[in-house]
Amino acid sequence: MTITVDADRDQARRIEANLYKLVNVLLVENITNQPAIVRDLAMIKVAATHEARSHVLELASVFRARVVRCGSRIADDRNHRR
Repeated sequence: MTITVDADRDQARRIEANLYKLVNVLLVENITNQPAIVRDLAMIKVAATHEARSHVLELASVFRARVVRCGSRIADDRNHRR
């Protein structure tokens, strides 16, 4: 797990010390000065007509997005309200 914080050195040391207090933590590494690749993850739900679906998929491929599910089912939450 990677945790990113905006902290000065003293705060970073305190965070590291507190992480070691957790039972399942075996190792904490400060990688501030090491090269790293940073990525963001977003789960986006898009409602599109059948005609617009190909355009949405094309747009997703431009951004190298991965489509998790594509279907024709229309969600209706009226049955879930009590």
